[in-house]
Amino acid sequence: MASKLKIGVIRVVTTDDWDFLRTHARIISEYVRDPKLQMVTDRIDGFPSGIPNEEEEARAIPYVIETANRMVKNEDLNALFVSCAADPGVSELQEKLEIPVVGAGRTSAYVARSLGFPIGILGIDEKVPGVVADALGRTTWSYLKPEDVETTLDINKSLNKYIDLARKLVDDNHARVILLACTGLSTARLAPRIRNELHIPVVDPVISSGLVTYYAARGNQIQNGE
Repeated sequence: MASKLKIGVIRVVTTDDWDFLRTHARIISEYVRDPKLQMVTDRIDGFPSGIPNEEEEARAIPYVIETANRMVKNEDLNALFVSCAADPGVSELQEKLEIPVVGAGRTSAYVARSLGFPIGILGIDEKVPGVVADALGRTTWSYLKPEDVETTLDINKSLNKYIDLARKLVDDNHARVILLACTGLSTARLAPRIRNELHIPVVDPVISSGLVTYYAARGNQIQNGE
């Protein structure tokens, strides 16, 4: 009988509301539905507004690495998921750790790219996270964000604006796929709302990358003979 499959989830927003922090683990579990899956959540310190821009992304890297090292030391993880579309610290951790490390940004961008193009992207920063742009390469894409959204804390009050912008990406830019380039939009459960309104594929970064993390974790488990 296979042993428990354990995935670590790193959140990049600092709060003591652990029910909120475990939201992404619950979202992944809803889709995986594996009774042997155990999700362990931790968070970085010093980022009460999350990582809204490139400057904060760079500052967050050592905090993500520190949190990852702590989780690997304390938990018998099969894989690690950094739940942020900017992928802070992911490349560094992939080089250092012996378990699979998946970031929400590059992974979800590859999923969107596999579903077709043009791709319409929604986020919170003034521009698309660098790892997302790199993953999309020369694929045709366009990006929009509500003017009054600056951090993940602003998302819930602007959900209708996001839906309007998604419609604009479809109508004006001919997007055939919508990619959410912020995991805070996953927390807000925005993907199904856009999907129901526009009837096109919407790539949720937590769901898509979480499923890839599960796949990688299961492979790691099999490789180790568990």
